[in-house]
Amino acid sequence: MHGVAGTPDNFPETVNVPDDGSDAPSFANINTGPEGALNRTQWLRQFVSSLACGNWQAPISTFDPGAVFGGGTDPGTLTLQTISWDPYTQRWIGAFHDALPGSGVGMWLMSTHSAGKTWQPIGGSTTAGLCDLGILGSATDAVGNTVVVHAWSNSGSPVTKVCRATYSNTVTDTTQSFLGTLAQAVVVYVSGTGAGFYLFGAQQSGGTFTGKLATSPDGSGTWTNASSSLPLAFASGSGTVSGMVAGIDSTGTSTYKLLVGLCVAGNSKIVGFNGTTVVDVTPSFLSSRTLGGLAYNSVRNLWGALCADGTGVYLYTSTDQVAWTLAKTFAACTVAGGLASMFGLWIAQLTSVNIGAFPAGNDRIMLSGDGGTTWTSATYDLPGDNPAAVVAFPRLVSNGVQLAAYNAAQHSFSEQAGYTPEGGF
Repeated sequence: MHGVAGTPDNFPETVNVPDDGSDAPSFANINTGPEGALNRTQWLRQFVSSLACGNWQAPISTFDPGAVFGGGTDPGTLTLQTISWDPYTQRWIGAFHDALPGSGVGMWLMSTHSAGKTWQPIGGSTTAGLCDLGILGSATDAVGNTVVVHAWSNSGSPVTKVCRATYSNTVTDTTQSFLGTLAQAVVVYVSGTGAGFYLFGAQQSGGTFTGKLATSPDGSGTWTNASSSLPLAFASGSGTVSGMVAGIDSTGTSTYKLLVGLCVAGNSKIVGFNGTTVVDVTPSFLSSRTLGGLAYNSVRNLWGALCADGTGVYLYTSTDQVAWTLAKTFAACTVAGGLASMFGLWIAQLTSVNIGAFPAGNDRIMLSGDGGTTWTSATYDLPGDNPAAVVAFPRLVSNGVQLAAYNAAQHSFSEQAGYTPEGGF
């Protein structure tokens, strides 16, 4: 029953599997017994698979991985800045900074096959690139190429650089002059589009921003400047860009397979990508709120957008990327830190006010298994962000069976909920 979450009731919801071979399933001729059993079985599969989403490992703060470098250069303590899943080598790849952005000089690429229990260096025992202005975003394609965008001030001249690590841990770092100096960025790999990697970024100059778009088939040093294709509202505007987020419909059934959001207080924007066309699809509710997360739930066939206005956090859902419905208001939260979906669940990362058990400013993970109506808290609690550090969005990442979450202080992984996503050598 692909694309159906199921319910614990006997009478099934809309069924999209063959009925009994002689008639099509409908409310007039449903075979209640077998189809009801299928319905409950699908619900049970979703429920059991999702249990691990609520159980998280102990948070990890800055750590010293010097021992894994085999006597090579010891970077000292590292802080996770962005992470992506590599389906080819079945590992998480994290980009770490050896100090707070603005005061350090090194970016270190590390990989883990054990959800953070042990890490291995990528690219030997040297820094993957200088990034004293911060690490902005990363993504990995289907054959093990990982792209990390970061910024560096070269003798006082800031530049944006793109670091590429292959599955064999060969690392290259190139300056992309046409990107200028990005303040925020998000990198996405979309299969089946012909372009491969998409790098959306924003330059910041005082109270105004300028949008950027670059594409690359494999994330190597050759990137195409596609900024001229950005819609007007995304190409430039007023306000400070606090982050960028993206969501992908892996089923390819949506009008726009890729949605990318520009997070600006009271002026957030969303664009949809379809082939070579990039269209402004910003919903009206963002006129007074700051976007914090985008995700597609393939089980429920719903898009989700998480946003905040300083007094609460809100989850909106949509079936068509046009009409959006308010699914949940988190009145005790102030910041929307990320949104993901897995096994029919919505998973939201929120920063809470003081509500007793959850100290003010701490980040929480909340989960909903019924489409956003009822929610429960995961066994997850990260200290609030260090305001001196800049952490790229998104801060909540799913590989399909496991979650990784981070802020400027610590990071954590959920316990794995199933087999790792299809891929490998």
